[in-house]
Amino acid sequence: MKRLFTFTLALSMLLTLLAGCGGDDSKTPDAANSPPPGDISGSGGSARDDVTVWGNMMIDNFTPIDWSYEAQSNLFESVYSTLVKTTFNADGAAEVVGDLAERWENEADGAVWVFHLNPNAKFTNGEPVTADDVKFSFEAYAESTYASAKVDLVKDIEVRDEHTVAINTGTYNARAPWCWRQVAIVEADAYQADKDAYLTQQIGSGPYKLEKMDDATGNYTLVRNDDFYGEPAKIKTVNVRVIADSNNAIIALQNGEIDYMYIQGSMYDLLSSDENIAIQQQPSGYGNWIMLNPNIAPLDNKYLRQAIGYAINYEAQGNLAFGGYLAEDNSSVMYSGFSDPLPAGVEKYTYDPEKAKELKQLLAGGIQAV
Repeated sequence: MKRLFTFTLALSMLLTLLAGCGGDDSKTPDAANSPPPGDISGSGGSARDDVTVWGNMMIDNFTPIDWSYEAQSNLFESVYSTLVKTTFNADGAAEVVGDLAERWENEADGAVWVFHLNPNAKFTNGEPVTADDVKFSFEAYAESTYASAKVDLVKDIEVRDEHTVAINTGTYNARAPWCWRQVAIVEADAYQADKDAYLTQQIGSGPYKLEKMDDATGNYTLVRNDDFYGEPAKIKTVNVRVIADSNNAIIALQNGEIDYMYIQGSMYDLLSSDENIAIQQQPSGYGNWIMLNPNIAPLDNKYLRQAIGYAINYEAQGNLAFGGYLAEDNSSVMYSGFSDPLPAGVEKYTYDPEKAKELKQLLAGGIQAV
């Protein structure tokens, strides 16, 4: 039986594929030689309903409101729902689609985002998902040591009814929903009543439920949430085995100890010639960030921050990071924080050394701006 190895153009989340939330795999270059998401056997035969997958590190913080690193994402994206999520269209471009939110619209010249929640969504303790839960979760993220940047744009939140929440960002910012795709919605009453018990139970409303966790190894098991409001997960049981070293994980894949792993393109060449491994190429929903602190000199000058934004060769950096396997449509390394506005008329920074030099000359002339 072939093991399934997913080669990503950048960093791809593991259980997005298993939960049926990924893009159109028929559009990816290697899809013709790969099994469909529900058939990890690689043979086109009967689909299995269990799978053992790779986890790259032990989770040391089970607080979804402190969601900040990759191993947490593998668990939290499976157990928790968010207002929106990212997927890929037929052209391979990333886009934001609804998760808990069935639809949304803008008010107040785009400054207010009004989300209408799926009325059938409920938590694994049987409680319905409400606008109050969304408001509580966003406000809790604002107090988080690790994840407050995800809600940095939010000025205030209004609960309009049980399934309608309005989020005010002060001014229109098209990137706002992208920032909120990793804000896990928790059951507010249970979380506040006994936080320690909540973290043990992981009460979410996503496609999977946490069944058990081995504290010694970090391995854990997820089972399908049959009360999930969306499309049911294709795999019933997911066993996550933690192997910290990626080279050892590759050996485990080749030995049949795990069925599935994901890896960046920089390691693709290690497995491309192994005929026992089915390779599936897929795009990434996650980028790399260069974060600058605008509150300290000299970075408190916006023209310096902009000069840095234009001086970076994003394509070269991306190809270096991912071994040359980088999708052109998803190649920019986004610059600065969510709240740092881009220059007027600029959707994202691109490599423009002449523009960087122009800004450098302005700075040399003593121009000051914050």
